[in-house]
Amino acid sequence: MSQPGSSNHSGYMHTIIKQIGRKGFIGELPPFCATEDFDSYLSAKTIEKRQAILKNQSRYEFSEISQNEKFGIAHIKFLRKMVDEGYNKHFRCLEEYLGFYTPPQRRILISKNLTLNQYSPFPAYSDIEGETLDNLRIPPHLTFIYIDRNIINPDKEPLLTMTLDMGNKEENINSFSPILFTHTNDYFWRCIGFSCSSSCSCKGHCSNNTFFMIDRKLFPFEMYRNDPLMGFLLRSPVFIPAGTPLMEFTGEVMDHVRKPNVDYAYQVTIGTDTKLKELVKEQPFTEQYQDLLKRIMNRNFHIDPTYFGNIGRMAGHSCYPNLEVVRVYKRSLSPAHARLIMISMTDIYPGTPLTIDYGKIYEERLSEICRCGSFSCPQGHHEELKNLNFLNVNT
Repeated sequence: MSQPGSSNHSGYMHTIIKQIGRKGFIGELPPFCATEDFDSYLSAKTIEKRQAILKNQSRYEFSEISQNEKFGIAHIKFLRKMVDEGYNKHFRCLEEYLGFYTPPQRRILISKNLTLNQYSPFPAYSDIEGETLDNLRIPPHLTFIYIDRNIINPDKEPLLTMTLDMGNKEENINSFSPILFTHTNDYFWRCIGFSCSSSCSCKGHCSNNTFFMIDRKLFPFEMYRNDPLMGFLLRSPVFIPAGTPLMEFTGEVMDHVRKPNVDYAYQVTIGTDTKLKELVKEQPFTEQYQDLLKRIMNRNFHIDPTYFGNIGRMAGHSCYPNLEVVRVYKRSLSPAHARLIMISMTDIYPGTPLTIDYGKIYEERLSEICRCGSFSCPQGHHEELKNLNFLNVNT
C-alpha cells in the first residue's frame, strides 16, 4: 500500500485496481505521492460513502485575492477604460462580459486536494450563497476517482485492449516521418494532432510532445461551484498565454456510454470516419495489426469521465469558450492511443473561468436555459451577437 509521503506507483496502481477492478492504465503514469486521505477515500465503495467523507472534511476558509488575481482585475479595468475612451466603440456592448469570477471572502473548502496526489493538488470549493457546513450538499458527480491517464476495462473492451497492446509494439508505432492528409472542412479533423513519445529519439522530451508541459503540471487550478443550477467550474489564479496546452481530458475509454453519462463523455472516434481508415492504411503496420484496426474502427469510442476522470471534466460550457479540445494520437493510431488535450485559444487572465464548447446537441437542449453568460449566448442581451462563435468570429 502506498503510504503518505511515498512515491511508489505499484502501491497506487494496486490500490486503484483493487478498487475499480481489472482496469488498464494507458501510457506512463506521472509521479505520484499519496495524500493522507488516499486510503480512506478509495476504500469507500459507494457514492454515498464518498459524499459523507467529503462533507465531513469540509471546512470554512477565508479567501484573499492574490497578486495574480489583482493583475487580472487591472486588466479588466484597462479594457473597460479602452471602451470608455472610444476604442473598440463598435463593441461597447461587450463591456459587461469583461468580468471574471471573484470568490466570496468566506468559502467552503470541500477538499484541499481531489487528486489524492501531493504532486498535483487541486482544491474544490463551494461558493453558493447561503450554503453552510450544515446544509452543504455534495453532488454525486464530485465523487469520481481521480486519474491522470485514460483507462480501459479489459473485461468490457477485450478487443480494444488487444489493440492497445499490439499498437505499443515497435513495428506498429508511428514512423518519424510526418503524417500528412489533405485539408478538410470536417470539424472533427480540424482539431487533431500527432505527438512524439518515449519511442522517439528524443524520448518524448522535445516540443513535438504536446503532453510535455501538461505532465509537468505548471498551472495551478481550483474547482468551485457558485450556482446551485450548475455544476462545478474551473479557474486558475495565474495568467495563461494563448496556445498553451493546459490539461488532458481523461476517463475510461469505451464504446457504449450509458445514457446518464453522455453529458460528461467526449467522443474520440467515429465509425464512419473514412479519412482515419485511409490514414491507417498508409502506415507500415503489421498485417495482423491492420486487420485488428479495421475491426475496431467501425465503432464509436468515447472517453467517459463519470466514474474515473480528472479536472478536465470540470471545464464549463460556453457559447464562446476560451479552450479548445484537440484529439492527439500518441505512439499509434488506435482508439486507445487517442487522447484529448485542452489548449487555450486566447490569453486567459487570472480568475477567468475555463470553458469549452459542449457541442451542438448540448446547445440545442439548453438553448433556452444556458447560463454561460458569454456575449454570443442565445440567452444574451444582444441580438446582433447571438450567432457569433469561436469559429466564425475571425472569418
